[in-house]
Amino acid sequence: MSEPAESPARTQSARADDASGAESTQAGETARLADAERADAAPTAALADALGEKDAGPGATERRAPVETAPEGAAEPALRDIMGALGRYRRGRARALGELAGRHRGALLALLALAIVGIVTAAALAGAPGLPSTEQVRDDLAALPAPACPGGDFGSDGPLAVSGVEVREVASSPEAGRATARALVSYEGTGVCADASVTAPYALEGGAWTLDADGLATQVSWRATAGVDPNCVVAGLAGLLARADEELGRQESDGPTLSGLYAGGQVSVGPVTFDERAQTSSLELTCRQGTGRVVRECRLTVSLAFRQANGQWEVEGVEVADGAFDLRLDDLLGTWSGTFASQSTEGTKCLAAREAGLTVKVDASSPQGGGTLTGTVSGVAHYHAHPAEDAASCEGDQALADVPFTARLVEADEKSGTLVFEATLPEDVGGTCSLRLSFGSADDPSTVEAELTTTYPHTGSFLFIPYDETLTYADRFTLARR
Repeated sequence: MSEPAESPARTQSARADDASGAESTQAGETARLADAERADAAPTAALADALGEKDAGPGATERRAPVETAPEGAAEPALRDIMGALGRYRRGRARALGELAGRHRGALLALLALAIVGIVTAAALAGAPGLPSTEQVRDDLAALPAPACPGGDFGSDGPLAVSGVEVREVASSPEAGRATARALVSYEGTGVCADASVTAPYALEGGAWTLDADGLATQVSWRATAGVDPNCVVAGLAGLLARADEELGRQESDGPTLSGLYAGGQVSVGPVTFDERAQTSSLELTCRQGTGRVVRECRLTVSLAFRQANGQWEVEGVEVADGAFDLRLDDLLGTWSGTFASQSTEGTKCLAAREAGLTVKVDASSPQGGGTLTGTVSGVAHYHAHPAEDAASCEGDQALADVPFTARLVEADEKSGTLVFEATLPEDVGGTCSLRLSFGSADDPSTVEAELTTTYPHTGSFLFIPYDETLTYADRFTLARR
């Protein structure tokens, strides 16, 4: 069944309503576009105010363009309208930024230059080491010349070698591009070691740290690792003898001095003692001076202390053994056997000593009285008158067996090295005997001789006239030690 046809009047009325709705829609779109343009203009104006387009005075309140809201009941904007508004907003901001850059171009260039300088400086500092490394400090200080060993009169002055470097601190200095390292450098040498406290300045040059050797501050302490060098002590003997005379209160006006007696003499060195904890050392020197049998001997005990401040051994004391000023007579001790050599007398000879020989025992020596020897002698004494002719023996010869004697030094020749002792034997009923011992001679320092002299008081007669006379028989012997 077909629908009924509309009337002409109703059709015209509908068309009028449609035209009125289209006009209303067009008017709404136009209003919305105007609102979007105002909204786009408002941010641009605010941005211009913030960037300085408007000269606002101090304390002025920021003014913003009013933003109109869409009429209540207006239709929502279409998507193309929103995108158009955003485009216009971006174009407005670009124009504002361009104008701002044009007005402040100089300031922006200056800021850009400062930024570039800052970046370059930061890069340079980042590329340079912050402080000298521990390894560099250790290598630099190990390569420095070792301190000179002072040695002194009694120590070694040999070279020192680095034994270790302990870096204790590396710190920056108040001055830019400077640093300071503190370390302990250890050295070792012959009988001595040293610890050097070093303050080492560094400078940053060409992006690298360099040691400033001219600014080094060094403090060295020394320590002995072995006793005193005996060779050095021997070399300083003259000073030690003078020190000994001083401690003895000995002066030349008092007689011979140790400095005078032992100058240029022979020296032997005993064992060296060393106390590492106390840093002390001692040794004994035996000084010997003389020619042939004229010999003196002096024993010195020298005590030394090591000074850590200057690295030198110093003498603390010199002790002198007894007998340093006396002749050394111990070499004369022993038993000496004599071989008959000759007899001296004023008349005919009695050669009984040739058969009997001579034995001298030296039991002891003493510096008393300049020097004495004590012992016994065995031989023959001649208590008789001269025989009618030289005889092998005579009535009145008397054997001497272990007769004690004390012989005193009567001659000491420093040049020839000869010592001569004389002794008078105890008086006998038949007469008196004397003993002379000679050790050394100008020709042969090793020669030892003895002379036993008998003194015999005798009453003779001439033409039956009696008279008193004294006869002497001097028997000479060459002695050899048994």
